[in-house]
Amino acid sequence: MDKQLIEEKLESLRRCVSRIEQKCPPKPEALDSDWDLQDIIAINLTRAVQLSVDIAAISSPKRTLKPHRRWPKVSKISPRPA
Repeated sequence: MDKQLIEEKLESLRRCVSRIEQKCPPKPEALDSDWDLQDIIAINLTRAVQLSVDIAAISSPKRTLKPHRRWPKVSKISPRPA
């Protein structure tokens, strides 16, 4: 079961990295005015980090950490600066 779970998480991680690569503009200045692009990149980076932590937790021989199975509910979204 752990092997299948790791494979699923690795596939999700590949999709996140691919999405980041697809959406990263050639020049960082392009992100200054494109909030949607910033969001896409930030969300996929966050997911990639969480998936990496999950994979490490599953692979950990001591198993002191439990893998994160569900994203927390967002209770408040901060408004974007003008």
